[in-house]
Amino acid sequence: MSSLQDLVFNLEEGPMRRVLVKVALVLLTVGLVTWIGFSQFNGLRTSEAMDLAQQARQLATGQGLTTQLIRPLALWQLRAKFGNNAPSVQQFPETLSPPLYPAALALVLKLGDV
Repeated sequence: MSSLQDLVFNLEEGPMRRVLVKVALVLLTVGLVTWIGFSQFNGLRTSEAMDLAQQARQLATGQGLTTQLIRPLALWQLRAKFGNNAPSVQQFPETLSPPLYPAALALVLKLGDV
């Protein structure tokens, strides 16, 4: 059984020091990012931000990369390609924005249980 002095040595100069420093840096970074996020966030100011947020919500709730914002050009494109078999507006696929950012936002929403 190790003594208290061995534990103190491991924390101050031994192998546990590196782990302790990394944990402290991660906690400091997470705390700083959280503080800046809460103090500087003033809502979704642009329509693009709102659109990406609703796409992320659709992904997080398991509805796939769909949108509730139906653009006339996207509707025309789908009807031109699929004709009468075009997807309904209830499950309208997102055709304008790339999927990586909404997927990252969906992960945050899913992890945060929002």
